[in-house]
Amino acid sequence: MKKYFFIILFILVSEFLFSQTVDTTVIKIKNRKIIVLNEKISDIDDTMSINFVDNINDVDAHWAGLGFGVNYFVNSALSSDLSKVNLQTGSGGQKYLEILPEKSFEIQLNFAEKNFSIYQDYISLTTGMGFQINNYRFRNNYRLDGSLPSISANLDTVNNFSKSKLIVSYFSIPLLLEFQFPNKTNPDNRIFLSMGAVAQLRIGSHAKYVYDLNGSKTKDKNRDRFHLNPFLINYVAMIGYHDFSIYAKYSNSTVFVSNEGPKIYPISFGIILNI
Repeated sequence: MKKYFFIILFILVSEFLFSQTVDTTVIKIKNRKIIVLNEKISDIDDTMSINFVDNINDVDAHWAGLGFGVNYFVNSALSSDLSKVNLQTGSGGQKYLEILPEKSFEIQLNFAEKNFSIYQDYISLTTGMGFQINNYRFRNNYRLDGSLPSISANLDTVNNFSKSKLIVSYFSIPLLLEFQFPNKTNPDNRIFLSMGAVAQLRIGSHAKYVYDLNGSKTKDKNRDRFHLNPFLINYVAMIGYHDFSIYAKYSNSTVFVSNEGPKIYPISFGIILNI
């Protein structure tokens, strides 16, 4: 009899304690906390509330992603009119560095980013890594020559190029200051403004020529450094909303090494889809 009494007493005490206790479970997922409050559980009524608590110092920056833009050359006054720039002429007397802006483009693959909060999730510094490929499509029928002390070109009087272009690839490291504007109705979708500098190291370059030879399409590639500047500093500004932005970029570094080519500068405009 005493045995049954203690069993019944234990069940009653356990039920009383369980009915008076609220279990709290905290689950961390990346920079968020999920707080689970598990209240009294009965056969007919289960109650669970989940509260999301954001880390106010967590910033979602906008460097990592895929970008596409157009690029061309400008003079020191940021004008695309290069008539007053000494472009140096090839054997045919034409300006061999004149490009077709509508057919010249750049592609960015920014694969890593790291953010540092300055003020909550509104102002931050961003760095990271990425790759960039610049494709400059030339207007005239020249072959670039990097074998001389400065960049030059030779007019091809035999073949008529359907394509003549210079392709340069870079490894990029940014340092950007980003401002994000509050959006009370949807905090994850904000207008943002980002600006700063991107350091780039040239990792490859080649010229490509496409032409018709005896009725068949022929492609020639010439891998050379072409007196290109091995290191560039670009100034960049981006404005966007959520995961989409437009950008403008200008380099104060010349395309070619000093005294090894004309003083022209790369400039580009485009869009970035962030990931």
